[in-house]
Amino acid sequence: MGTTGGRRFNGQRWYEKKINGRTKAALQLREEEFIQAHAADSLEMLAAYLRREAEELGHSPRAVEILGSYYIGSRFGSWAKALQAAGLSYPTGPSRLSLTRLYREEYERQQEIWRIEKEEKKELQKKEGEKRKVAGGRKKEN
Repeated sequence: MGTTGGRRFNGQRWYEKKINGRTKAALQLREEEFIQAHAADSLEMLAAYLRREAEELGHSPRAVEILGSYYIGSRFGSWAKALQAAGLSYPTGPSRLSLTRLYREEYERQQEIWRIEKEEKKELQKKEGEKRKVAGGRKKEN
C-alpha cells in the first residue's frame, strides 16, 4: 500500500468517500428536478405529497428525509408550517442525511452505478489491449 502525507492509503475509505460524494451530488440533482417538476403545485398538492411520504416512512418526515423538503418549507414559510398544513406531527426520524432511507437508497444506487462503470471500464481496457496486440502483430508482419 502506498502512503499519502505519511498516512497509508485506505482503499475502502477512498471508495466510501467517492460514493458519498456521488450520492450527495445525485440527491442535489434530484432536489433540483423536484423543484422544477412541482413549481406549479398548489400548497394542498404539496401537503398531500407530505402525507404520502409520511405514510411510506411510517412517521412524520424530517426535512432531510424526503426530496423537495427545503422547497416545500419555503413555499409554506417553514418546515413546521408545512407539516402542520399536512396534518402531521413533529418528526421523530433521523436528523442526519446519512441516516435516512433516502440517502441509503441513493447510496446503494450509486454503488451499483460505480460497479457497472468499473466493469465497463475493464471491458473497454481489455478491448483496447486486444487492439494493440493485433496492431502490434501487423507491424511485425510488415
